[in-house]
Amino acid sequence: MSDKNIYTGKSIQIFEGVEAVKKRPAMYLGSTDEDGFHHLVWEIIDNALDEYLAGYCKQINVVLGADNFVSIEDDGRGIPVDIHPKTRLPTIETVFTYLHAGGKFDGETYFVSGGLHGVGSTVVNAMASYLKVTVYAKDKMYTLEFVNGRKTSSDLKESINPFPNKKQGTKVEFKPNSELFDDFYQFRKNLIEERLQQTAYINSGVKINFSDERINYQKKYFYRNGILSFLEKIVGATSNLQNQHTKVIDSQTRVENIKVHFAFRYTNTNNLRILSFCNNIRTIDGGAHEKGFKMAVTRVLKKIMKKYRYYDETKDKLETNDIINGIHLILVVLHPDPKFAGQTKTKLVNSAMIGLTSTFVGDELERFLLENPSEREQICKKVLQSMRLRIELDNKTKEFKVKNSYFESSMLPGKLADCASKKPEETELFIVEGDSAGGSAKLGRNRNFQAILPLKGKIINSEKVLINKLFANQEICDLISSVGFILKNNTAECGEHKQINCEVCGNKSFEHKRLRYHKIVIMTDADVDGSHIAVLLLTFMYRHIPGLIENNYVYLAQPPLYKFKVGKKVDYLYNEESLQEKIAETTTRYEIQRYKGLGEMNPGQLWETTMDPKRRTLRQVTVEDAQAADDIIQLLMGKEVEGRRNFILKNAKFVRDLDI
Repeated sequence: MSDKNIYTGKSIQIFEGVEAVKKRPAMYLGSTDEDGFHHLVWEIIDNALDEYLAGYCKQINVVLGADNFVSIEDDGRGIPVDIHPKTRLPTIETVFTYLHAGGKFDGETYFVSGGLHGVGSTVVNAMASYLKVTVYAKDKMYTLEFVNGRKTSSDLKESINPFPNKKQGTKVEFKPNSELFDDFYQFRKNLIEERLQQTAYINSGVKINFSDERINYQKKYFYRNGILSFLEKIVGATSNLQNQHTKVIDSQTRVENIKVHFAFRYTNTNNLRILSFCNNIRTIDGGAHEKGFKMAVTRVLKKIMKKYRYYDETKDKLETNDIINGIHLILVVLHPDPKFAGQTKTKLVNSAMIGLTSTFVGDELERFLLENPSEREQICKKVLQSMRLRIELDNKTKEFKVKNSYFESSMLPGKLADCASKKPEETELFIVEGDSAGGSAKLGRNRNFQAILPLKGKIINSEKVLINKLFANQEICDLISSVGFILKNNTAECGEHKQINCEVCGNKSFEHKRLRYHKIVIMTDADVDGSHIAVLLLTFMYRHIPGLIENNYVYLAQPPLYKFKVGKKVDYLYNEESLQEKIAETTTRYEIQRYKGLGEMNPGQLWETTMDPKRRTLRQVTVEDAQAADDIIQLLMGKEVEGRRNFILKNAKFVRDLDI
């Protein structure tokens, strides 16, 4: 027997602190893609917000610098610098080198905390090529530096606090180690700015200053009206504020150290929009608090509508989707002991929050409906309208399916250029616009694992048509058939309880086994028309095949906008800013080619720039991306004329490049 087959204690490897993170970074960040890259920033911001929630922080400064450096500073108490009793190291060093080391466990240092697991600072240090932490404590200033997760030769430095006002707090500066991520990423200004704005909305007392030194950009966020202003913002994105169905229903309570704050209104749209948070962390996948809210609204509206005889329960069957249709909600929970699904904390799983939220929201909603008869009538009519529309659409869908067996057929569309591999986990479907781009893509692809589906122009706008017309559209049918997905009653249906988006088991029955490709890539031109087509596709998927996006199968390709040639050297540039930088740094003669469309690129160029897995850039589409696409389509192409007019008047001045 060879030595390598001997299994002893020596076979067991032990990784501690930063080494454990480096070995399995996805366990702590959720992924090592662009989301995980930005998650480093969220971890440090969450620590600063914990100081705010504890009552010691009033201001947070976030600065994006050159060469991927980022700085996050708060004016809280500052991380302790005394010697930790267990590690015998300065506490500040312990926090950045030991997993599960933090002040979040005793229930006294922090009343509520987003950084529950105490691993955030260590993870950031482990994933950074350089990190410096500075603590200001009255007359003293303390600094500690790390390179690749390890402390530099110098120990904790102590010096005089250089600021006349003797400020205090913590400042963390770091640069991510690109070698530990899937690709080379840069911090996205818009993504970070959106997160900071949300944070300021749900924490009405904190001031957040944001700077991007790369483009000399500064912005301040401070909202006195908190989530009410937040609700106004998200409602305004999809609907005319002067024509709402109801007033805002909002309230807050504290029960056994748990705080629940909500604000929602019924809008004149058919969109459910929920933004929920727990301890300042966006719970993208919802959880117990969202479930409790939906249960409360369903229970109370059924009770009220029965009491005032708005419907006959023996004839009409109200479903949860009928009742919550059109609601826009901000839901914020502060919990001393939150339980999340995974380190990235996208879903709250404290089961007790279901009953607590349901009881509180139900009581407040019932009181509101009883005290506001005109609002009650509008809401009940809105629910009835949603129910009748659902029944009508379901009936038309059934009629359509009887007449058209397309959905039940295993036949693939003739325009689909399929790949050789039949293993979904290794195959990719590129959705391209037009025969020209489709031809280049078919010739340039790797036939072993890449399939091409060319679509004819812009797909039908799913915002404006009834479902029977939508699914009679050939391009839509080709897309559904190619992917391998079969629609059920306008959305995924719970296989066990036969309810849409079943509240009992939470199962949306997304049929993974039917999928023919695990990467569905929208590849459109790098211009206004291309963006429009991508938005239409995302809106259709978000509305009618949500499982594709929720289960992370949809991507956006990033084709170049320019070809920049100096002599024989060719660079592909993906935006106007990169072009201007290239021009500024080039002293010799150069040639510029602007790609109006993918069809202008020969197959080799398309493969090299956009399709080659070793060199391309793919952006994974999130539920938030799809929601944003759905919002803009509803605003610009829906029935609300006044909202569309206001948007155009407000934003027309920003248009710089309009393709005609």
